[in-house]
Amino acid sequence: MRRRGRSRLVLWSAVAGMLAIAGLLATSASATTARELSMAELVEASDLVVVAEVLSLNSYRAEDGIIYTDTTVQIDEVLVGEVATKQVVIRQWGGTVGEATLVIPGDAHLHKGEQVVLFLADREPQNGVLFLTGLSQSKYEVVGSTTDGDTMLVQNLEGLVFYDATAPVPFYEKVPPSQTLSGLKAELQNIIGGAK
Repeated sequence: MRRRGRSRLVLWSAVAGMLAIAGLLATSASATTARELSMAELVEASDLVVVAEVLSLNSYRAEDGIIYTDTTVQIDEVLVGEVATKQVVIRQWGGTVGEATLVIPGDAHLHKGEQVVLFLADREPQNGVLFLTGLSQSKYEVVGSTTDGDTMLVQNLEGLVFYDATAPVPFYEKVPPSQTLSGLKAELQNIIGGAK
């Protein structure tokens, strides 16, 4: 997978810090507070952006006592980055093991058989697993086709409350508009082309 140097590391550090703070700021209404990431920020913080199918999910309790879910996806198309294999494993906090369930509000929910576009970060290369770059902001679900045959995508940001200290109302929720796969590809190419 491709690395982008110091600026990417600084941005990833900021995103990781934001996600750590988000966990501390979770509201009583089961939401996670996070900063809304622009498409350019998602791309910069991601090692890989792919169109994929979810093949399987495996939840387990690790030695640290935390429940994790490892999800295997089959990559249909690489939109950003490079990958040597067609199947990758994505690790997330949360899942169900026996009677115990851990839910991370605002994180993307992956389901066996669904088609998705995912923004992925290689935070632990030694473990051979990838992570979603920015909670549910990292997932677009394929929901059908337009009348001209383009693929329709939607994001589900349920459980995320965004924070912007410069806004008149600093906490807000967002219902993202639907998007086409060709529109997303064009936006990604615009961002990648502008970064060169």
